[in-house]
This record gives sequence, C-alpha cells and structure tokens, in this order.
Amino acid sequence: MKQYLLSAALILALGFGVNAQNTVKADYRFVQGNVPYQEERGDTVITTAGDDNVWPNISIGFDFTYNGVTYSKVAVANNGFLAFTTNNITSSGTGSSILSASIPTGISLSNFNNATAGYGYGPMVAGLNYDLLCDVAVGAGSVLSLTRTGSAPNRKAVFQWKDYRKYGATHTGDNINFQIILSEGSGDLSVHIGSVTYTGADASAQSGLRGNDTTDVLSQSGTWSQISQNTYARDGILTSASAGPASGTLFTWSPSPPAAIDVSITGVLRPVSVGGTSCISSATDSVKFNLFNNGTNPVSSVPVSYTVNGGSPITETFTFNPPLASRSGATLTFSSAISLTAGGSTTVRVYSSLAGELPATQRNDTLSKTVTFNGFSGSTSIYPLWSSDFDGRTSPTYPTGWIGENLSGNLSWRVDSAIFDPGSSLSLPLATRQGPGVLVFPSVVNTTSGARTRVSTQCLNLNNWPSNEPIWFVFDMNQDGETPGRPDSVLVQVAVNGQNFTNVGGFGRYDASLSTWEWSTFGVDLSAYRNQVIRVAFVGISKGGNNLGIDYARVQNTVPVGLANNISTRAVDVYPNPTTGLLNISLPTNTQYSKVEVLNMVGQIVLEDLASGISQGNIQLDLSSLPKGAYQVRVLGNKVQYQQRITKQ
Repeated sequence: MKQYLLSAALILALGFGVNAQNTVKADYRFVQGNVPYQEERGDTVITTAGDDNVWPNISIGFDFTYNGVTYSKVAVANNGFLAFTTNNITSSGTGSSILSASIPTGISLSNFNNATAGYGYGPMVAGLNYDLLCDVAVGAGSVLSLTRTGSAPNRKAVFQWKDYRKYGATHTGDNINFQIILSEGSGDLSVHIGSVTYTGADASAQSGLRGNDTTDVLSQSGTWSQISQNTYARDGILTSASAGPASGTLFTWSPSPPAAIDVSITGVLRPVSVGGTSCISSATDSVKFNLFNNGTNPVSSVPVSYTVNGGSPITETFTFNPPLASRSGATLTFSSAISLTAGGSTTVRVYSSLAGELPATQRNDTLSKTVTFNGFSGSTSIYPLWSSDFDGRTSPTYPTGWIGENLSGNLSWRVDSAIFDPGSSLSLPLATRQGPGVLVFPSVVNTTSGARTRVSTQCLNLNNWPSNEPIWFVFDMNQDGETPGRPDSVLVQVAVNGQNFTNVGGFGRYDASLSTWEWSTFGVDLSAYRNQVIRVAFVGISKGGNNLGIDYARVQNTVPVGLANNISTRAVDVYPNPTTGLLNISLPTNTQYSKVEVLNMVGQIVLEDLASGISQGNIQLDLSSLPKGAYQVRVLGNKVQYQQRITKQ
C-alpha cells in the first residue's frame, strides 16, 4: 500500500486546483434514448435562408445555467450550434462550422480555436454541427426557429433546424431536421434528431458540449450505434457510411448533482510511445496516471487497477495523508512496471474501484491508452571509423539507416548532390566533401524560422571500443558570415538504446570572421557512452538563414585536428564577482556560442546550459543552487572558448 502526503502547494503544482471551476467533463452526465420526434411550430423565426450566419443575442426566454454560469441569451448558428456568451457575437466573418474554420470535415470541438478572428464563441452545444445551409429548395418550410414551451420553473426553449442540407453540390438532395432543447428546471441540454437524409457520401456531423475552453469537450464519436447510456461520450466527429442517426434519437446532457463519493481517472501519462527506431527489442515502463476527486467527500484511499492488452488486472491501493480534498487531484504511479516489445502496440487500461460510488458516478472511472514501440534489432559496429552513410549519396533521401522526424515546422533534412557541388555556381572553394552527397537542412527561406527537424543514425555499438581510447563523434559543417540576424544552428543529441534523446552539443553555422563560405570541423566527446549502444542525431534549428550542410560524419579515437587547431581561449568579463546568485557574463556582441559550463576546482561540470544562437552581449546564470566556493565559468563558441574564475558567496 502506498501513502501520499499531498500538501495544498503540491496539489496546485500538479495542476489540480482545490476549488476547480466547473467543467462539462466532470459535471454533465450523458444519456441516449429514443423518443418520437415532434416538430415544433416555430413561434420565432430566426431565418429562412442563409449559409454561414450567426444570430447573436437571441433571448432564451428564461435564465439558463450552463457550466456554472447563468445566461439569458445565446447566439444561434446556421451550422447547427448554440453559443453561450456574455459578449456580443456578430454575424460577420463567421465562416463555416465549429468543425473547422474553412473545411467542414476538419477539426472537432476540442480543437476549435476561440481566439481565431470571427470564431470567438464561448461555451457551446452542438446539434448536428456541420457546414449547413438553410435552403428553401430543400423543402417548402426550410427555416431556423425558436419555440418556447411550458411554464416557470419548467420552461423549455426549442431551437429547430428544419429542412436543412449540407453545403455543396453533392448535397442538394439532403433533408436534415433536428432540435437543440434547453430545459429551465433541470438544466438539461438535449439534441433531438428528426428525419435525416444525406445524399452525399459524407455523413459526418458532431453533437456535443464544449465548456470554457477547447480541452473541456463532451461530444459523440464513432458510428451512431456505438453510443451507450450513462457514459461520458468521447471527443470526436460522428461518422457513418451513408446515414445519420435514426429519427427520434435523443441525446441529453444533465448537470449531475455532486455525489458524496466519486473519483475518476482523467489521464494515463505513461507508458509512452517509442517513436522512430529503438536500438533494443524490449523495454519496461511505469504506469502513471491522473486521478481526480469529483465527490463532495475527501478520499483517504483508492484501489486502482490496470490491465495490459486485456490481461489479468494488477491492483494497488493508493492512500492520501491528508485525504484528497473534493475537486482536487493527484498524479500517481504504480510500483510495478510493464514490459514493452518492439514491433507491436500495447493497450493499458487504468480503472478505479472505490467502494460506495453509485453507478451514475462511475462514468469516468476507466481510461485506456495505446502506445507503440518501434524497434530495431540490429546494430552497427563503428570502430575505428564510421563515415560511409554520407559517401556517394546522390538521392534526395536520408542515408541508409538514418531516420528523420519533424519536431516543429515543415522542414526536413535531405541528401543533396548539387547545391554544394564545388563545380556549380554556389561553389565552396574550401569544401572537403567525402562524396557527391551532403546532408542539408534547407533553411534559406525566412518563413521557416523556428522549425526544428531531427535526423538520427542507425544504432551504433560502442561495446567494443578500447577502454584507453577516447570516442569522438566528428562532422564537417559549412560556415559563412552572411546572415548575422538569422543564424541557423545544429544540436547534436544522443539516445542510449535509441530512446530519450538528450543534447550533448550545440553549434552555429554563422561565423562573423568569415567573408565567404567554408567548411569547419566540429566534434563531441562521446566517451561517457562507452560500452553502450546509442543513436546520434542532428537537430537542425532554422532562423531562416542560408542552408545548413553537414558532411563526413564519423566516429574516431583521436581529437579532431581541425577542431583542436581552431579553438583559442580568451578571458571574459563577469559581474558581480563575487556573487551570491545571479552572474552576468559579458560577451562580444554577436558572439555565437553553444554551451555555458560552470566547473568546480577539480574540473567537474556542476552546471551547464546548452544554447543555440547569437549572444547580444550578455548571458545571465543563476548560481544560487551551488555551494559557496571558487568556480570556473566557461563559454564554448565555434572557434573560441571564453573563461573566467569566479567566487560564489
């Protein structure tokens, strides 16, 4: 049995507010039924024609509380939704549906961006949301209307879409009928489906709720028949091959009164997928999850179980001291670990089994996560030289055994046989290429600034490296002094057993001392990875400068000559010295540097900060975590290192 001491500060640090605001995920219960559809008379006509229109400030006829906020008006959209907002929504620039700003079959409720111009809707309920059209050609009575029924305190507001169709030439034969119903006394929101005929191949639509932001979503997904009662619906877009839900289908979301005992599993954080290629055939990982107390009573202990690919459950009881308060949560990890095998997927289901929960409150007690593990069973010995992957390549593809992946943006590394050709108009007179192909990160366009892309080696086996020899990963990179404001750069990363890349060096292609292009040698000492199987990666970082080229990547047992000959050491100004914490390092303007190190007096690195870019003259370090004493500060640049001795008081 595990015990967890959760202070208020820790709970907040975990991202769970003690007095969390209402969310539709936690506070609304979904029920699906079937009630004969009854068309309302349409007392208030909102429109008889229109496409992407939104009618703001339509009076509901009574005060309606949604997600903890009371509204008297809503905005009504042709595209099948109501928006609750205290702000005025105009009908200009509203575009298509909440599925997408421009493509009707695009993103879902959870991805719809409130900040996008013309789409600043607040919390909402979607009926059959799509890019819909009020078209009299569909039926004689094509109309969007409102009917208020009943008497206080049990009135209803029925918003009705009658004889609608989807936008587009393939949907001229559609006939779509549905209602969104707001119930005063209960606070229920309902979507009632009438007759629905789709003539186009696309029968997508979306029904559901969205709370105060795009992470708080309850909407139906999968085919219509997969939705079950008393469960929370998943986020997504409803799809069907040829038709929508049957006439009479009734979706209802009810604000659930808080239960005394009610916990939920709100996220499965681990295990994680292993992307790219791993150098191992199997691995172990923990099962880590988020648990939330939705009930009004504090919780002292919760039994939680998990299964792997539907196997036998593993159960562990997690205890809290002090008890886990109402409307707060915790991140927890099972003490056991699971095995992952390369080449397959693993589904982990986490569920709680707290005694005393009513069936209606168990809607969020289980959550599943499927992860993949891409493995590579072999490895390549690289002693004493590894360079063949770049030699003689003329194809615009990655070298054999290398894996590319975009980290941000849309740039990708490539092998280029022409742009760096010494015989072309872009000749590099000092180029020392080892073959006709060069690895290129194409960042010449200014709009690519900020893009990051990784290309990584196949598995490199360092188990046979002699114990008395260093291990250097060395490469040549083109340099120029043409783009001081847009210095592209590259990080060198290492992943042990192919997983979890970490930075081991950073290098910039801009060199202010150059007036033309030339190649320079760079290297990283990998001796710390002796007797391991690793992958090495280049991460290109675009600032929109000239293309970044890399050639002749190799592993060798000697310090690179070009690197050793090009490094000089200079003093650097630091202040205040002595310091009690913050230390300013004053560098020459436009100095390209890759790393800042703080060493103790026996040469151990006690603090380091990897960087990639150009200093504008000042770097600030926080040394408050270091003990009092004398230290050496070292800033590593392309062909120079700056250093100074300092005292921490």
